[in-house]
Amino acid sequence: MQRTKGETPKREQRRRQIVEAAYAELAEVGFEGFRMRNVARRAGLDHATLHHYFEGRAQILVGVMQLIVEDRSIGTFSALADVPPETRLDAHIETLLSQMRTNPEMFLVIAEIGLRSLRDADVRAVKSTFDAEWRTFLTKIIRTAVDVGAFRSDIVPETAAELVMSVVRGAYFTFDGNTDQCIPLFELLIRSFRGGTG
Repeated sequence: MQRTKGETPKREQRRRQIVEAAYAELAEVGFEGFRMRNVARRAGLDHATLHHYFEGRAQILVGVMQLIVEDRSIGTFSALADVPPETRLDAHIETLLSQMRTNPEMFLVIAEIGLRSLRDADVRAVKSTFDAEWRTFLTKIIRTAVDVGAFRSDIVPETAAELVMSVVRGAYFTFDGNTDQCIPLFELLIRSFRGGTG
């Protein structure tokens, strides 16, 4: 997680404990059972102390999303620094598949945030911010692949990015977390970007 300007290592560590506790709570009980008091208990704090580190639930959710994006290496260019432009989308999807296998709770947390965002404006604002970052990340990868001739020239990168996001989110739940069943769907998607070859 990113350190807030002026934050001490001890404070950063405590904030990290709270975010990890919130992540675990969401994975275990979802939003219907999510309580700040339980997050505080998981983090080894009392409820009042929790609010010295986070003003409310929305701030904690920002921390949870940062944890997923940064610490789990989902959607970061640094994770793809040594990957050729023509295979960066493949590598990103392989990272997602690996996370599906090793951290299935992450996708439960993402789904909980997504579902809650449909009826909670604060959660929607958090989700929208991170969706925009993922969309920008994917758009840049796809545009670069088009530029180097790896993807079809008629692809609109922004639209293709939305398609990738939709397929990733849908596949995990369509196949009940079975990553082997997700693979052919992702392969078909990338082949369509390449014009049916490769």
